[in-house]
Amino acid sequence: MLENVTKSDVVAVVGLGLAAAVISELLPSARPAIRSAIQFGVDLLIESEAEAEAELIHSLVSATLRAIHKDLSSSADEGERRAAVTEQLQHFKHQARKHAERWGSDAHDRHHRYRRHVARLETRLAEEKRELAPRDQRVLDYAVEALAAEA
Repeated sequence: MLENVTKSDVVAVVGLGLAAAVISELLPSARPAIRSAIQFGVDLLIESEAEAEAELIHSLVSATLRAIHKDLSSSADEGERRAAVTEQLQHFKHQARKHAERWGSDAHDRHHRYRRHVARLETRLAEEKRELAPRDQRVLDYAVEALAAEA
């Protein structure tokens, strides 16, 4: 959603900026109000981006955990369950990288956003591990190690 606003309405944003500049020149007494309105708009945009990213991370982590639980509930041996969980982690990493690419402004920002995805999954895996049987805990330990190795 934010991507559409910032990319498709460039003309509208530039137009609003020019209108604000013209109004502030014509009505100097309106400058504080215009500055306040612009600051409010920027703050709102930043806040909505942060909320959208948090929701996106939550959705991806939840979907990955559901898939991992499904894989852990199979009657396969530990090696097969590890392989299935590894596949889920690879899918998660791919999606997290895509999101970071799409939302990040530069390489540092993209890396930081990707690490937020991974950190959230690591936290949730640690929480989930406490509620599992020992055979499944070993598989989750493996998953956490695999995520941490990429840091």
